[in-house]
Amino acid sequence: MISEETRAYYDLKKRNDVRESAKRIRRQFLRYKDAEIIYSLQHKKTLQSKQKIIVLLSPVF
Repeated sequence: MISEETRAYYDLKKRNDVRESAKRIRRQFLRYKDAEIIYSLQHKKTLQSKQKIIVLLSPVF
């Protein structure tokens, strides 16, 4: 006879729910990671543009 705990452990719906939840969390993490990379690239380009503007606007002696 199988105990209730064992039956719950082998419950297919519950295992699928856990699997789907893990997929969803992985996708969210990858989106966050991609967004972080894009933000850092944009920040770098913004700083480079500011430096070019400063060089162009600075008086030459």
